[in-house]
Amino acid sequence: MQFLNQFYERMNQSLGPERARVCIEETLTAMGTRYLRNADDVVVFANLLAKRGGIFQVIGGALRVQAILRGGKQPTAAVEPAAPARDRASASGARRRGVV
Repeated sequence: MQFLNQFYERMNQSLGPERARVCIEETLTAMGTRYLRNADDVVVFANLLAKRGGIFQVIGGALRVQAILRGGKQPTAAVEPAAPARDRASASGARRRGVV
């Protein structure tokens, strides 16, 4: 997938080779893989990368669009981490009060 090579090059230019390598390895580890095999994997990778926030959110969003344009599908199971306990408690309290 040529667009992945371009992505790696841009990450190296933007973050420097070492930081880019560490970021990519950490994200692949979070996916439970060492390689991106298809456009679906790239969508999952991009979503996880974007969760880091900041510049990674921008890079992940752009990569996600490229993967979807090449046939990647959004996973049916959410890759988002669970909400913090205090957020869940606030939401459930709001439901009990009839606010939500």
